[in-house]
Amino acid sequence: NYHVGDMPNAERFYKLALKLPVWHNLEDIKLVELYIKAFKKVTANYKQLLNINIENMEVKQRDNFFKELIDNAKKEGIQKVVVAGVIKEGNKILLLERKKEDFMGGINELPSGNLEQGELLEEGLIREIKEETNLDVAKIKEYLGSFDYVSGSGKKVRQFNFLVSVKLGEVKLTEHSHFYWAERKDSTFDRVTAEVKGVLEKV
Repeated sequence: NYHVGDMPNAERFYKLALKLPVWHNLEDIKLVELYIKAFKKVTANYKQLLNINIENMEVKQRDNFFKELIDNAKKEGIQKVVVAGVIKEGNKILLLERKKEDFMGGINELPSGNLEQGELLEEGLIREIKEETNLDVAKIKEYLGSFDYVSGSGKKVRQFNFLVSVKLGEVKLTEHSHFYWAERKDSTFDRVTAEVKGVLEKV
């Protein structure tokens, strides 16, 4: 018999999936059209709702998956791509505090940064984590979905998030003021954006 928790990915998808009500009045047509448009967007981007295992993919399959993410972003008018890594140590997650003078200064975020011109997602992720934390990525384990926002310069940005493991090393900062190994109950999470909290609920 099925019990809650037996199928975590399916349960997560159901909670996030759009539920369509039934209408009976002619004047509801415009509302129906809006729901249909939203539903099409959900089905086109369903991979954003699920954890996708990267670690066990064949190289070609992984490369095609990364390419599909970028291609879809371009089609949807995304002007800049950011890659971010979730680094866990037991129940703790590595968070970096943005400098006060930076855009969205003072918030705590994942190690992340802009994908450079001609750079692959995997390359950018490994580079950014090294640059911001001094840690070397051992494995890219899971894709944790994406979220969109508008940058300080007004560009449409999509942040792709990945669960990674890293090699032993000392965290050294180059662009942030502080780092924290934090649990969800810690006050450190009060200064994490809702979008990042949504990503961290998946790990």
